[in-house]
Parts: sequence; structure tokens; C-alpha cells
Amino acid sequence: MKEIILVGAGGFTGSIARYGLTLLIKTAVPAMIFPLPTFIVNLLGSLLIGLLFPVLSNNGNIMLLCIVGFCGGFTTFSTFSMENLILIKEGQWTMALIYILLSVVLCIAGAFAGMALGSRL
Repeated sequence: MKEIILVGAGGFTGSIARYGLTLLIKTAVPAMIFPLPTFIVNLLGSLLIGLLFPVLSNNGNIMLLCIVGFCGGFTTFSTFSMENLILIKEGQWTMALIYILLSVVLCIAGAFAGMALGSRL
């Protein structure tokens, strides 16, 4: 039961952080075609999970709270998928391809950079 509460608390916090950051980005950049909020959240989430994993991998409870819960609630891959389907449905194939390629390449690079940084802590 303790593990479920830790994951839930982390997920709750991560989801709220994602929502807040999305609102902040939409306010700062009101007119956008590219799904910038989700892109930034996924990039930051990938960097964060890469940073946290080497630091927290030996602490099960904190790992459940921060990695499984917070990062799982913060990142938005399901939204990413839906946004791409919408772009494709609207005939914006080039934008969808750019979004997919940038997201995959840069999020993997972000996780790599975070892991490299986390390994040094």
C-alpha cells in the first residue's frame, strides 16, 4: 500500500507540474502551430528521468515517488501521440514528421545527458 501511495503522490505532483508548465508556455507563446508545450514537457521529463535514475536507483521508495510517480505523471507521451494523429488528420504530414523526429531524438539525448550528469553526483 505504501508503494501505491508514493507512486500516486508523485503522479499527482507530476501531472500538476505538467499542467502548470503547459499553461505557462501557452501564455508566453499564445499562437503556435508546433505543439511546443508537450514537446518541452517531454524533453524536460526525459532529461529529469535520466538525471534521477542513476542517483535514485538504490532507493526504492524515493525512486517510486520521483521516477515512476512524478516523471510518469509529468511526461505526456499519450498526448504526443494524439497530437501527431491530429496533425496527420489535418494533412500536416511535414509538421507531424518534424515533431516525431525532434521529440524522439532530443528526448533520448536528454535522457542520455541527464544520466551522464546524474552519474557524476
